[in-house]
Amino acid sequence: MIQRKQSIYLLLSIAAFVASYFFPFGQFAQHELYAYHAKDLSGTPVEGINHFWFHAPYAVAALVSAVVIFLYGNRPKQMAVLRLTFILFAASFALMAFYIRGAASVLNDTDFMPGVSFILVFFSFLLNMLALRSIKKDEMLVRSVDRIR
Repeated sequence: MIQRKQSIYLLLSIAAFVASYFFPFGQFAQHELYAYHAKDLSGTPVEGINHFWFHAPYAVAALVSAVVIFLYGNRPKQMAVLRLTFILFAASFALMAFYIRGAASVLNDTDFMPGVSFILVFFSFLLNMLALRSIKKDEMLVRSVDRIR
């Protein structure tokens, strides 16, 4: 159901994932990192930077978040499937760190400034945490009402 608080959180998490493809991931002194490539400030692509496919587990996490929205009839299953996204986020964060470290070594620069997409990944993670918390609260409410009957 779309009117539930956790459904809104999950939709915002998916929107943050989609938006992360349109903004730079971060910036070194003279280079910008995007999800699958790096460019210098004049727009010339930089070769030799491995992006480690860090967006792959993030994309799967967004897809799983979309599936979780439609599991509203079975809250325990919804919570279990949503917990899977946290494993995928952890893999994405680890690959993201490798991406930044690899780019820093290729570009011979250590001053990384996070961009909008970098922040959106963590925002998406936070929204999934809030969704899980709301699902738990709904389950506790239903169980308390069942005890009263």
